[in-house]
Amino acid sequence: VDASFKRAVNDRDAMQTSSTYNNEGYLLNMGYMANESHESTNSASLGINGEQALWAHKSYRFPKKFTYSYSVAYGERMYQGIRRTAFIALSDEDDNRFYNRSYNNSLNNVDQSLGFTIGNLTPMLFGNRIFSRIETTVINDLNVYNSNENNKVADWDSASLLYKKNAYLSNKGAYLAVTEKPAIRLNRNFSMNLANRYFKTLSVDLFLRGAFFWQKNHSDQAFQVFQKGYSDFIPSANVSFNNYQLGRHHNVYQLSYARTVGYPGPAQLVPLVDSSNSYFIILGNPDLKRYKKDEISFNISHETFAKNVFNYAANVAVGKVAGALGDHITIDDVGRREQYLVNLNGYRYLLAGGNLKKLLRFKNNQLQLSLNGQFNFRNSPNVINGQENISYVTSKDAGLSLYYSFKELLGFELKQSYTNYLSKQSNALSAAFKSQFWTTSFAGTVQFTKKLRLCSDVQYKRNATSFSAPINYTIWNAHIILRILKSNNLECKFSALDLLGQNNVLSNTGHNNLITQSLSNSLQRYYMLTLAFYPRKFGKADKASTE
Repeated sequence: VDASFKRAVNDRDAMQTSSTYNNEGYLLNMGYMANESHESTNSASLGINGEQALWAHKSYRFPKKFTYSYSVAYGERMYQGIRRTAFIALSDEDDNRFYNRSYNNSLNNVDQSLGFTIGNLTPMLFGNRIFSRIETTVINDLNVYNSNENNKVADWDSASLLYKKNAYLSNKGAYLAVTEKPAIRLNRNFSMNLANRYFKTLSVDLFLRGAFFWQKNHSDQAFQVFQKGYSDFIPSANVSFNNYQLGRHHNVYQLSYARTVGYPGPAQLVPLVDSSNSYFIILGNPDLKRYKKDEISFNISHETFAKNVFNYAANVAVGKVAGALGDHITIDDVGRREQYLVNLNGYRYLLAGGNLKKLLRFKNNQLQLSLNGQFNFRNSPNVINGQENISYVTSKDAGLSLYYSFKELLGFELKQSYTNYLSKQSNALSAAFKSQFWTTSFAGTVQFTKKLRLCSDVQYKRNATSFSAPINYTIWNAHIILRILKSNNLECKFSALDLLGQNNVLSNTGHNNLITQSLSNSLQRYYMLTLAFYPRKFGKADKASTE
């Protein structure tokens, strides 16, 4: 049994400025968005898992194991806020837009899942024949999700100096979705072992799975009322080989195939369109269909058990999506963007990555080298201003770190990370959108005594994005940590953060023919004093320890 509860409250007062450039780098518009909001969320979950022996004393023909699981999650969100926005078109003031809109929204949802497996059914079906070497298991997964929302939206009326109800965006709605996935799993294992030397296994799994999905939406707005149902066959297969050499290493090789299905929901089919953000107006498409994804992947991992550890892993996956949900985008002369989703074919992708870790120990010294990298490439079809387009998107991530420690007295780490994003378009514009992010960091710890420790870290960051000048900044933090009391279980920590006063909340996001750079103000050059008490002991002390 697993249970949890969480409550969060967030008060926000933020100002965001925006601007749009065309392919030639000319400024088309400027604008801002100011949000004042109060948000509270509550969530609770409960999970139950169990296993039951069946017909333990019956004939071998009867299945011997039944497993089950049930989980329920409840969530609620209350949001109150005011949004003020301005969109200023530099070419024609008639295209300017200004909004002052208030929101009082509430949402609650319940997500329930029930699953079970029963097996092995092969002896019951085929008896003691050659098929008995194949294990047959029946699996079923049921998910029921329902939500209720009540949105009260109003716009500022300058004549009455009051907020007046927005009859379109104010809405009560209820949504229900049921997903049923029955499956038959066929498994065959082969093994070979030599006592105290090695253990090798080859496992073959085939899942014959169906998917049944039904959804129903109710709303005050008539165009949002609908119900849809789908049924699909979504098989998967997996072949894995384990080579376990006792005391030396463990290798795993895995080849997999899987088909998955995705279904559009109310937010993609029939949303209520809030136009207060004139930069991005998201519309709906009630004719959207489901999409199907087929993927083949291969994974390998190596783990050593020697003193000087050498571990590595690599993965590669290729896939295609039939009826992928692609963007249908219309961009006007002043840079406003309206978009909705359509089903498009031709979406393909390639993912590849890996990591490596080498650890060297000699006497009281330890040196660790870590390397990781990830490469993603995809062909993403979309439609821009009525013209079919394919965005060729490439992203690369790489990281290198070197860590050294001496006993528990010294510890130093040097890191270098790099992220690259590039999107090229197939249409006549042949526009390219680029983003690069470098981070170089150094962190060190010095343990002066058992009670006193000094830590410091420095990060140098460089961000370069299309149509924007590079941004460089450095963050330097320092901490002094003191342990006191007889058992060293009271920790006093003084932190000096962003000593250079250059901290920025900077992020880049790219999506097909769009790249966005976000730069937000943040707390700079501040100090913190933290006290933490560690009890160390719980419950009653035993008799021997108290005498």
